[in-house]
Amino acid sequence: MKRFLATHRSSIGIVSLFFIVPAILFFPLLSGKSIFSEEFSLYYHHPLFSFFSKIVSTGTTLPLWSNGYLGGFPVYLTQVGFLHPLYWIFFKIANYISAYNWMTFLNVAFAGLAMYWFARALSLSRSAAIIAGFVYMFNQHNLYYVGINVFSNFYVVLPIFFLTA
Repeated sequence: MKRFLATHRSSIGIVSLFFIVPAILFFPLLSGKSIFSEEFSLYYHHPLFSFFSKIVSTGTTLPLWSNGYLGGFPVYLTQVGFLHPLYWIFFKIANYISAYNWMTFLNVAFAGLAMYWFARALSLSRSAAIIAGFVYMFNQHNLYYVGINVFSNFYVVLPIFFLTA
């Protein structure tokens, strides 16, 4: 264990940095003192997350159809990502608002790490890659739409798409 920590000290520090800085920014949300108040998430995502949280916590089966959105909508086709395994875990241990906030936080932190990884793959220096990761995490578009989890789920994947291209 000491050998692992000694050889990976800088990597552990960088990963910690990408989790600590957004945690400071998202602290009111992660502590339960605030919610995302963007109109779309209030009227669309929060009711859907409440609905899905009740299904997971009671252990009932996921219905194929929901009458609560657009006059009826197939639940498994929503862009919210209910079938993501982390949502199931968060719904088991927390209420739907905390699950929503924690998933958004994790999406932002992992998006910064993905951009760091992409920048390192482009042979940028470590400090340039850290700056690229933070600029990507905290750019205006990402912070404006981070409350809409359709977007925040995609922020992680975008640098990985470019990495594989």
